Amino acid sequence: MRILKKLLLVALIIAAAAFFLNGDIAGTGENKGDETSKEDISRAVERINKEGLDIFVNGVSCHDIKDQVRISKGLDILIPKDDITRLTGLTVYAGMNDTLVLSDRNGRRMEAGKTAYTMDGDLHEIKGIIVPTPEKTYVNFSKAAEEFNIDYKLNIKEGSLSVIYGKDPSGKEDLPSSYSMLDAGRLTEIRSQGNQSTCWAYAATAAVESVLMPDENMRFSEQHMIENSGFNITDSSGGDQVMALSYYASWKGPVLYGSGSAEKHIQEALKPAAKDYDAIKRCIYISGGVESSIYSDITRTGEDSDYYNDATRSYYYNGHNEPNHDIVIVGWDDDYPKENFYHAPEHDGAFLCRNSWGKAFGEEGYFYISYDDTNIGIYNTVYTSVDEPDNYDNIYQSDLLGFIGALGYEERFIWIANSYITENDETLKAVSFYTTDKDELYSIYITKDDLSSGNTVRKEFLVSGIIETPGYHTVTIPEEVELSYGESFSVVVRLETKEEGNQAAVEYNSSEITEGFDITDGEGYISSDGKSFENTEKAYKCNICLKAFTDNR
Repeated sequence: MRILKKLLLVALIIAAAAFFLNGDIAGTGENKGDETSKEDISRAVERINKEGLDIFVNGVSCHDIKDQVRISKGLDILIPKDDITRLTGLTVYAGMNDTLVLSDRNGRRMEAGKTAYTMDGDLHEIKGIIVPTPEKTYVNFSKAAEEFNIDYKLNIKEGSLSVIYGKDPSGKEDLPSSYSMLDAGRLTEIRSQGNQSTCWAYAATAAVESVLMPDENMRFSEQHMIENSGFNITDSSGGDQVMALSYYASWKGPVLYGSGSAEKHIQEALKPAAKDYDAIKRCIYISGGVESSIYSDITRTGEDSDYYNDATRSYYYNGHNEPNHDIVIVGWDDDYPKENFYHAPEHDGAFLCRNSWGKAFGEEGYFYISYDDTNIGIYNTVYTSVDEPDNYDNIYQSDLLGFIGALGYEERFIWIANSYITENDETLKAVSFYTTDKDELYSIYITKDDLSSGNTVRKEFLVSGIIETPGYHTVTIPEEVELSYGESFSVVVRLETKEEGNQAAVEYNSSEITEGFDITDGEGYISSDGKSFENTEKAYKCNICLKAFTDNR
């Protein structure tokens, strides 16, 4: 059946070549047009490869890569490997035995292999899906679209490609011009931090509570977070979003008032990019409140401020001071008048924010911050996966303080690994790690080889994909991997970013507040090639942020 299908595709391409100038070449449906000579086809292809191809995905223009796509003489559409995910939702990653694999967002995958180009680089005959050339590696979109049922239309005459699949590549969905979680009943009661420097903990607990509302109206303990963060801090020391996330990710909390065990397990937290207001709004609308940081020249209600207008409950700071206060963004109003601020910003529009100074501040604890504020929306955290505490039986981890710094080879990719010893007969269910860039590719493997031996490591591929937003993520293992009691195993993750950098999140002793750091509680590794690994505790005095979750058998 597969051979017949491919022979039929060849026949369709040959037939379509005679009609393309006045019509479309489509991934589905019929093609209409006038008969055209091979010379006209060749000239049209040459023109597109020289001038570029106008690309539209779900109607949205992708003009920035117009000159990156090529058309072969056989009318195959070649898209650079690094752009294929954005345009089609497909992911290319390394499989076993140095092969390449193509996968869609539903986990369906196929061995793509590697194919050669013609000696003159003319891209005349394309035999496979992966097409390496002297300039870059391409994906043969025409063949991939057939395999993964992606609809498209190629109009050679107009020099345009229209792709239709289940995601808007601009990342923008229709959002209202104003929205309030408060009006929607998605927020718990306002509380007060008093005279303590604990805004970070109050913001983090309120953000998680908002994810559960209105179905579960819970009150989590800020004090438990402060006392069990693992950092060397007190109520007057202050804190930040990193501390809150590491507390949640390590299953220490959130904890109800008067309780000692985690009521929920946080398995994902996203970090929308700085000043990406569309992303922040989507997170609020879909998930919950977004914890963010501002600079405030006051510390409690009633104090005089150069930037807060008490009459309109609005705040706008346009200086250069670093953030010193955490709040929760819980809504927005694109038309909020700039005249409402003590000093008028350049534009209308503001975020509705929740504070932790009690109901006496602002409008029952809430106030507006201008879109033009220097710091709002730069440092952000939203908790997007708040699970029940019985989601997994066991957590294996060595990064109780979380993402303190980053390690890498200043390349576009890195391999990270953590080794553990099972405490029962178990099944590996999921792996969690941090990403540092938009649209970061990952591939997860398991090995039972000794990573410290210096020998080539044999790995079993488990799953791969792309993560659009930086943050902390848990990836479910699709097929069961059984582990025996007392068995040593290592989870291995390959991370790839668009730009060179340091992709491996690590825990290390950075200052006096990280004195709780324990370098003896893990066995972490990094690698530049995925074959030989170096121990990070010995070489860099840090732990890899990479957890494994199992169920008992």
